[in-house]
Amino acid sequence: MKILNAIICIVAISACTLVGTKAFAEPQHKVSKLSIEKLIDVQGGMVSTDSLNDVFPTINVKNLPEGRLPSCLVDGKFLPGNVTGNSLVLPHTQGPINITFDIAPDGHTQDTQLNELKIWIQGLNDNWQGHLPNFVGHLGTSLDGKSFTKIPESDVELIAPKVRNYNCITWRFPQGMVKGFRYLRVVSLGHQNKTVRLAEIDGDISGVVIPKSTRIMTRIQPIEASAIKQQPPKESQTIPSPMKVHFVKFVGPKLALAHNNKTILDLTSLIYPDDPQWKQTQQSLSQDKLSSLLTRQDGLTKQVTVTIDGESRVTVECEIKAPDHPVEYEQTSLNFNYAAVKYDGVVDGSSAVYYDGNASHVLEIGDYSPYVIFKSKTDDVELQFYMPAWYNVMGRISVMGKDALSSWQFFVKTRNTWDELEDKKLGFSSRVWNPVNEQLQAGQAFKYKINIAAFAINPKRTLGQIDIEDYPHLPPLKHVDTGEEGQRLSGQSTVLHRDKMLFMGYDLPEPAKEKLGHSVLTHVVVGSQPGMIDRYKRGGVGVVVITGSDYDDVSHGISWRGDYDQSPPNTKAFVDELHQNGMKVVHWVSPRGFLNKKWNGRPKDPMIDLHPDWFLPHAHWGGNYQTVDSYKTEPNEWVINKITGDMKQYGLNGVAYDSFPQSGTIVGPNGQTLVSRELSWGKYFYQKIHQTSDGALVIGNRAIPRYDEYHDIDSAVVENSLWMFLNEVTKGHAAYGRAYTAYLQWGQLYNWWLPLSFMHHNFCDYDMALGWTPDIWLHWRNSQIAGERKYKDMDKYVVPLWHLMGKGTRIYAASIGHRVRQIEARMPDGSVVILVTSVNPLPMNVQVVPQNIEPGEYDMKVTVDTCKSHKNYGLIRTDTRKTPGIEMDMLPPYSITVLRFNKLSN
Repeated sequence: MKILNAIICIVAISACTLVGTKAFAEPQHKVSKLSIEKLIDVQGGMVSTDSLNDVFPTINVKNLPEGRLPSCLVDGKFLPGNVTGNSLVLPHTQGPINITFDIAPDGHTQDTQLNELKIWIQGLNDNWQGHLPNFVGHLGTSLDGKSFTKIPESDVELIAPKVRNYNCITWRFPQGMVKGFRYLRVVSLGHQNKTVRLAEIDGDISGVVIPKSTRIMTRIQPIEASAIKQQPPKESQTIPSPMKVHFVKFVGPKLALAHNNKTILDLTSLIYPDDPQWKQTQQSLSQDKLSSLLTRQDGLTKQVTVTIDGESRVTVECEIKAPDHPVEYEQTSLNFNYAAVKYDGVVDGSSAVYYDGNASHVLEIGDYSPYVIFKSKTDDVELQFYMPAWYNVMGRISVMGKDALSSWQFFVKTRNTWDELEDKKLGFSSRVWNPVNEQLQAGQAFKYKINIAAFAINPKRTLGQIDIEDYPHLPPLKHVDTGEEGQRLSGQSTVLHRDKMLFMGYDLPEPAKEKLGHSVLTHVVVGSQPGMIDRYKRGGVGVVVITGSDYDDVSHGISWRGDYDQSPPNTKAFVDELHQNGMKVVHWVSPRGFLNKKWNGRPKDPMIDLHPDWFLPHAHWGGNYQTVDSYKTEPNEWVINKITGDMKQYGLNGVAYDSFPQSGTIVGPNGQTLVSRELSWGKYFYQKIHQTSDGALVIGNRAIPRYDEYHDIDSAVVENSLWMFLNEVTKGHAAYGRAYTAYLQWGQLYNWWLPLSFMHHNFCDYDMALGWTPDIWLHWRNSQIAGERKYKDMDKYVVPLWHLMGKGTRIYAASIGHRVRQIEARMPDGSVVILVTSVNPLPMNVQVVPQNIEPGEYDMKVTVDTCKSHKNYGLIRTDTRKTPGIEMDMLPPYSITVLRFNKLSN
């Protein structure tokens, strides 16, 4: 281990043991001490003055987006309930990883001085035994953010001590050594092909007021048409439907584009025997139909029919049928080969992942309908495959590279039946693909259908696609196994479109009823506190979701102290008061697990001891919840009776049903897949809820539709903000936004960043802007939360902004500056509100030219909001016939500006 001119201290609690030193005379402007602290209990007084708190650093590394470092520490203290789960893992890379802080965006650098810097590195845990938190790197400063000067003697190269929690590397600098800079950079993390788990960077910096990013610096004024700067046309995200179907025809056993005879699929392998045991006994070919009957020596038959309808939709139907005696059957496959059109990108629409065309991949047929999109970079063709009725089909889709387009393989059964899963003690979500020879009984048939269509590629990125692909945080990328050990590739996302999904065979609902307002999730004890109901009402809440039990979000009806015959204090009075204020009340339910031990202050669920036969040996949610056997009738009926009984007793208006992460590939004792069982039970459950009273609500927790399930729910919440575009797909049935509390005791800027990001990148109904997270998890707080930190008043500032932002539909969005977007939304009263969202770390000068404001004279009310600051500019008189634009100087970083127009004349 090489240590450059530094003293190494290993500290356990308050003790310090010198393990190695290199003596040197300490000249002026040298690092006075570099220490490595071994932290057994980081809450034991290891607190520093963190000037970098709430400053957004820029991360620069290959394949990693720019963004703020998530943190599970604040000043060396654990965050409640989040000890090890939220640190950033920086991958090893050939080049340096740069983490840069802009500490003086206003340019005042003459007094800046670095006194101390700490880097917290997460230590070992049970999931990665033997991994050492390595570190190699140094520090640098800059005035322009381009040319950096390394701080002398700041080099570190080490393997940090093995600790279970955190190591902390600390630099302390003599007064005047590091001064007069604007940018501070940590250079190069990772060592010897190992990753470092970085939890936090703290800095003691004097001579500058940090954070600058929360100042209100905006100057807003209407501008004349002649003063509007000439700018290139904005690329609006309000783009017409991308659906344009290519007509296709058969050219022999090949499927080709009608207008140029270019082959897009080779169907030869579908109609001719793909195995020596099979022979073709019948074949027919016409303009719109291709069929082939294959017969095996033992009498098993396979009928394959491919048809083209009048809309150029292609349907592949396959039936495997046993003769008048049982036969052994292993699997069947349909292979679609490459032809004249080469498909460079393969997108699994079910999970929105992009695959390189040269990579092999297997898509398991599981919880969601197989929906696969092939895109060609050289031809104007987007080929889509969809399997409408997949519920009980076992199988997989092999998406291959150069040799074949795809291979659909289907198994009658596999080894991972429910009973075998129990016997082998496999995890609940295990997917085991071991096809075995099964016996088809006399006359038994196995059928499936695949829909295919060729669409023209829209040359423009469409509504939602721009947002998803440009989303700088939590990008929807998955690591995909390419088939070679250790090789992974990251994918890009795609956007599903309602018109295309309907064309392909999805059963999507008609437009939903008008939404009742925001939804907020709370516990009865929290939500009934004085002033809370008034806050909900003024914030536009229409539905209150309660978790009226000891089990919080995973619950099975009203209970208290582990007793299902009791309720939290004031439950009925709380529900009645909400009704009196015009709000609906539903109960959160997740019936697939019961708490199997005392955990986090909650009692063990008594149902586990009362009915042990209801449960599988598997547990989920960290082993804390026992998994219900979905094929048992008794627990399902108990849940239905408990919930409907609570609805009647307490006057509840319905349920918010939390879907359970099932493994759809598991086969139950009756031959059903789990996803089929879950869907059929869900329909029955929703029917029972709707029958309790007129207007009873079912709110589902859903993502991509599972074919027709949105018909059975009134609306849905979507936890992942990147699925917000599904509201375009489900026509208002999703996403139903939950109230987001933007202030947390350990970092308000981070929590402002989330709703700001949702707003900036929103691509659906407006009400998802403030996110999904409930108040019971983040806690509603006012004024001071931690020490001297002051927060915006919730009722005075947050709720009014929430009300402003939360009741409209976006009609226009375009970029008007680097990471600055203009968004326009039509409100229920017909007015148009304009938002300017900035996720730029620097102040920006921008011009807003309204796109949907009718000409006339207006009083314009302006509100500028950041994480800590809220400023109303009053009324600004403007005439859009003379002053068609608004100029904003020094638009604050990370801010939302709301422009509301009140028309005075025509």
